Amino acid sequence: MHLRAVLAALFLCLAPVVYGQTCTSVVLTPSSATAKAAGDNLNISASGNPTNCLKTAVSDVPWITISFGGGTSNPSTFGITVAANSSSAARTGTVTINGIAVYTVNQQGINCSYNFQPSSATVANSAGSGTINLSAPAGCNWSAVPADGWVQVQTASGSGSASIAYTYDANPSTTSRSTSITVGGSTYTVNQNAACSFTANPTSQSINVTTTTGTIAITASVSSCTRSAVSDASWLTISSGSSGTGAGSVAWTAATNNTPSERIAHITIGDAVFTLVQAAGVCYYQLSPPTATAIATGATGSFSLTANCTWQATSSTAWLTVTSATTGSGNAAINWRAQPNITPLQRTASITVGTAAFTVAQAGGSCDVALSASSFAVPLEGLTGSFDISTTAGCNWSASSTAPWITFQTAAVGNGDGSVSFTVAPNNTPSSRTASVIVNNKVITFTQPAQNCSIGISPLSASFDKNSGTGSIAVTTNCSWTAQSSAPSWLSLSGATSGNNNGQVDYAVAANSTAQIRTATIRVGTQTFTVSQSGGLCSLTLAPSAASVSGPAGTGRFNVQGSAGCSWEPQSDSSWLTIASWSSVNGNGAVDFTASQNPGVTARTGTIKVGSETFAVTQAGSKPAIAAGGIVNAASFAGGPISPGLIVTVFGTFLGPDQLALAKLTDDGKSLTKVIENARILFDDVPGAMIYSSATQASVVVPYAVSGKTSTKVKVEYLGATSDEVTVPVTVASPAIFTLEASGKGQGAVLNQDFKVNANTNAAQRNTIIQIFATGEGLTAPAGVDGKLAVAPLPAPVGRVSARIGNIDAPIIYAGGAPGLVAGVIQINVRVPVTAPIGNAIPLVIQVGTAVSQTNVTIAVRQ
Repeated sequence: MHLRAVLAALFLCLAPVVYGQTCTSVVLTPSSATAKAAGDNLNISASGNPTNCLKTAVSDVPWITISFGGGTSNPSTFGITVAANSSSAARTGTVTINGIAVYTVNQQGINCSYNFQPSSATVANSAGSGTINLSAPAGCNWSAVPADGWVQVQTASGSGSASIAYTYDANPSTTSRSTSITVGGSTYTVNQNAACSFTANPTSQSINVTTTTGTIAITASVSSCTRSAVSDASWLTISSGSSGTGAGSVAWTAATNNTPSERIAHITIGDAVFTLVQAAGVCYYQLSPPTATAIATGATGSFSLTANCTWQATSSTAWLTVTSATTGSGNAAINWRAQPNITPLQRTASITVGTAAFTVAQAGGSCDVALSASSFAVPLEGLTGSFDISTTAGCNWSASSTAPWITFQTAAVGNGDGSVSFTVAPNNTPSSRTASVIVNNKVITFTQPAQNCSIGISPLSASFDKNSGTGSIAVTTNCSWTAQSSAPSWLSLSGATSGNNNGQVDYAVAANSTAQIRTATIRVGTQTFTVSQSGGLCSLTLAPSAASVSGPAGTGRFNVQGSAGCSWEPQSDSSWLTIASWSSVNGNGAVDFTASQNPGVTARTGTIKVGSETFAVTQAGSKPAIAAGGIVNAASFAGGPISPGLIVTVFGTFLGPDQLALAKLTDDGKSLTKVIENARILFDDVPGAMIYSSATQASVVVPYAVSGKTSTKVKVEYLGATSDEVTVPVTVASPAIFTLEASGKGQGAVLNQDFKVNANTNAAQRNTIIQIFATGEGLTAPAGVDGKLAVAPLPAPVGRVSARIGNIDAPIIYAGGAPGLVAGVIQINVRVPVTAPIGNAIPLVIQVGTAVSQTNVTIAVRQ
């Protein structure tokens, strides 16, 4: 919702305005006046004939505006506002009443003078900015010109008093310097301090491989210079003197060099650099074994490293990879994997560790073959058979079975064409089974039906404490069977793993070094035996052990260090604190978490439990935030400068309650309150009258106190929390017409002369009076009061108001406060020109002073 509640009030609360008949003659008292150069307010008394005739005034120059007056009273009083004369030359303008009587205004020119307070500034040696406070009469034009290029003026010209912004470059010299900025013939002086420079003693040093400490003496060109010391290497640390002012010392420590190379590091203090050179360590690397062979289908293995230095394991080729850690320090076991060799050629590669190398030689792969059969359907009692192999001469091949129940009667390897004999054992299991024979790159599939048998085990489960233990399972069956553990790393089979008919399966349970209960199974044929074991004790450390996040949604991570084999899983105690992801390898790992937005203004705390350890998360309360470009004219939805009394809409987050809250009246019923449901909006700490408030959108009337400013700082307060300030430019007027769809465009918020809403089905007739509702008229006379509902005497805009319908001037009948509506809503009554275009979307524009409303508002006009 935008301003629908305000627009509804516009058409429910307006009182009709009475219009008089045409005057035949008008007499003015006085008929002329002399205005002050700085601007003036004048009054004209107009007596008309007949006595109840309607009197209106029109100025012939933009610097004379009609601030109020007219009507049918006799005599009628007009308020005349004369703008300040920005020129030293006198000028003359006129105001014409009803096109009959002329009132002449003579205005004097101004005298200009330019003063600063203070008249100079002393700035730091680094680049920065400053402001010149210029005092000058309104209308006095000036230009700001710096004498040197190292000062740049941001506000190059202007008129009257102003704050002139300037920037200055850093001083590269060790001596101070001075320059000036000339404004309107007056001079403002800028003095800049000298630059800082540091000297290190000594500037370099060489040390041996062992841990070494030292000190650097620092001198400064200026005693006030701030210094900081930074090392560019982790092995060279600063133990004291990392920061200070002027002269001082920096103490450092270099760790023992456990690498086989000389190394260099630096400590930088301002523009001074200290260089440290450390001798190389004496390292040795021994591998056992130093070589290995791999078959063509691939292989894995490991070798032992004996070393006294840091190391990195690097393979010379992509088909040979290191599968364990690739870096480390001291002794280690290094695992490797060789990928299958798809070529017929033997190949060799190596893994280099320090100065030693481990070599792997792999046999060549096999060739393409053709088989006489692709599948065999084997009966329950088994089968003996053979298949033929066709290939090119010299091609090596080998046959392998994927199941022990398929065996070969003849050699399963050969060269060139050949034949392989096989035997499939009877199926004594209660399940059908499938397996394959693979010859190089070809596959033969064997399928065999199930045996009609039964199997039973006793017992069905067992429980163990954290200590190791053993047990057995009795098997009763008339078939063959196999046993397999689901977790052989801690539940292993210590006896027979297969058999025919009745038998026994023996197993062993390893000690549980983790803190978690664990469960595994042993599958015997179609039966499942379950083993559960209590958890042991783990040693866990969290780093860090706590974190703080901001009120909006945030994320974080902490590391977990645990004893070898320790198993853990994180658990959150709060719905707003969730586990995003976590990982654990041999006791160590990391936990990523997410905190949803805190809807309150007070902080809250949640915990994540990891084993016996607790990680605490403290989340700050939320505070309002104004969206980028989120302050717009409530009628046009356009950004840009605001003006006194303008109704604006503010977009953002946490601006007010979740449910929309509408405007409220003060206890006396004469004004809108400046707070709705603990939410308010301030302009330079002055609260505005609130139209409505919600979590993401609010509307407020800009206080009249922003008048005369070039900008204002806007902030939102809700439930005691305050948003960051947003600076918005301020102008004299920023008129905009409300629209029926509250979109800033389309059909305007307009009443016809019959007080019904202007629409396609109810167009305004030419030569009738319509009422336009808008905002952004700026200052009024009498002066506007923040939040006050408009009552007589109704305030009128200080700036001259005009309107155009279909690009044709429309005579202004009335322009001022809308009776019963809040100050900041302007009602403009105009007569539809007899020559206005006819249609359902005729452009409507209003103007206050030099400011023009949005151009995409329309009304409906008929003959």
